Amino acid sequence: MAIYTPMFNEIRKFLYKEIGKYLAANRKARINEINRYIRDLKKVEPEKYRLIKFTYSMPYSEQIQKVLVDMVRHNLIEKTTKGYQLTKLGKNYASTDEKWI
Repeated sequence: MAIYTPMFNEIRKFLYKEIGKYLAANRKARINEINRYIRDLKKVEPEKYRLIKFTYSMPYSEQIQKVLVDMVRHNLIEKTTKGYQLTKLGKNYASTDEKWI
């Protein structure tokens, strides 16, 4: 089992759910689309997303990349040639209000 910092755990709590909802609605998404979606959420609720940092040149966050890798590792999403999509387990979580991992 991986050991995460308290900051990563705080970010991961709500990003799992937000990314899962986004992928459930869009079926597949590339990393830049996911980053843009989270960046737009940060504009609406800056306090909730205060720990997520984006680069200035493009909507990219290393923290979101780490969460995506973690979600792949937990078999919630999978990476395809066209981006990320939910796995069967991820679809089960996305279709209910069950707590993500």
